[in-house]
Amino acid sequence: EPVAYCLTEIPEGYVEYTRSDVPDWQAVIYANSDMKYLYFYYSISPDAVKMYIKEEGSVVEEATVNGMSADVYTAVDPDETNCIIWSDDDTKTMFFLAGYFDRDELIALAESVEPIG
Repeated sequence: EPVAYCLTEIPEGYVEYTRSDVPDWQAVIYANSDMKYLYFYYSISPDAVKMYIKEEGSVVEEATVNGMSADVYTAVDPDETNCIIWSDDDTKTMFFLAGYFDRDELIALAESVEPIG
């Protein structure tokens, strides 16, 4: 049975903009008044653990999110979003967050992810 997740810490000025179910994924997008987006996706199927991230033009660093290994992609171009990807081996869930946030902000957002209910 898939577990639902939410961000418990939403950056100031951001509100939920849209939510959608794509095959095997839950996607929640937040926006601020400047229409800068925060993307939060997580897998809802154990088979949906592949994700393709463009590494070209990014610096990739390892990080830890609540004891789980993560990769942070920081774009060289400041007009591009940065992202963090991590997975929970116990629940077989992969998580993805992206937006105009630096490495530490992305890690803090990722650490605020909690199951609903």
